[in-house]
Amino acid sequence: MKKIVLALALSLISTPVFATYYATTTTNCNAAAMLADLDRAVATHRAVITEIKCNAPAPIVREIPRPVVRPVVYVERPVVVEQPVVVRRPVIVRRAPVVVTPVVTESCVCDDCGF
Repeated sequence: MKKIVLALALSLISTPVFATYYATTTTNCNAAAMLADLDRAVATHRAVITEIKCNAPAPIVREIPRPVVRPVVYVERPVVVEQPVVVRRPVIVRRAPVVVTPVVTESCVCDDCGF
């Protein structure tokens, strides 16, 4: 029994040593495309260990010049509170003109009244 277990363990350990190795590169770094390349490489080369490297060109990075930002200076300005100006018009009361009529009173002594 010990010989069978030992032989089985030895065969499991030595299998990767004698396995075939295949490496390839691709320019399409999409995950689905890389998996398709992996399946294709395993099917055609019957490799147990297959490595696929992404060999896509690096993206061109341009530096965008940043605009010059002027420092912000805070200046305390006096607070001007505008209050509404109320213009009051004078109240003019117009009354009817007073007509003064002179009242003439005569005082008579008995027969002098002219009646």
